Amino acid sequence: MKRFPITAAVVATIFTFAALPLSAESFAGPYLGAELATEDFGSVEGTTTTLVGGWDFTVGPKWRLGVGLRWTVEDIDERRTEALGANVQDISVSIENRRGLSARRGRVFGDRWMAFAELGYETYDVDAVRVLRAPVCAPPTNCVISRLDGSFDESMTSLGVGVEWAVTEHARLRATFSRGESDAFDRDRLSVSASWAF
Repeated sequence: MKRFPITAAVVATIFTFAALPLSAESFAGPYLGAELATEDFGSVEGTTTTLVGGWDFTVGPKWRLGVGLRWTVEDIDERRTEALGANVQDISVSIENRRGLSARRGRVFGDRWMAFAELGYETYDVDAVRVLRAPVCAPPTNCVISRLDGSFDESMTSLGVGVEWAVTEHARLRATFSRGESDAFDRDRLSVSASWAF
């Protein structure tokens, strides 16, 4: 019950902002924001936080072209233990140092909505360790059967679709779904972001 007043206040604020007129041309110019995403690489999944920025250009009364940059500040770091036959394996995978750029084409609907398609490219580092061990051993130093260390640099291209809402003249909310492919991974990504247009 304590969450109801907070939820009601947030909804009321959003509708208040939505009622305000927009005086500037919608979805044109520079922006800076933050993004939260859930990502599934098949064998690895997690949540990331990314700083985003870019510039949208008017190419017609209703059409926009945009370029964007991204830098992930909270990367995926997954650790798990699972059975493998009669033994146990400990797996640790980190996907880090992610940087990317994107280009998008959008169609504006009214003053507040834009649907878009996006092409992305990013680079990142993968650090993976797999330790195979016996579940019971004596002495403990004889537990490890094998250890495989792997790290490599990777790049990925992606295609996505999304929608963006101009909450006010400057505040933007965006949701995007994308599918990415690289040599090592296929990735599904769902993200939401909040940005400030200048």
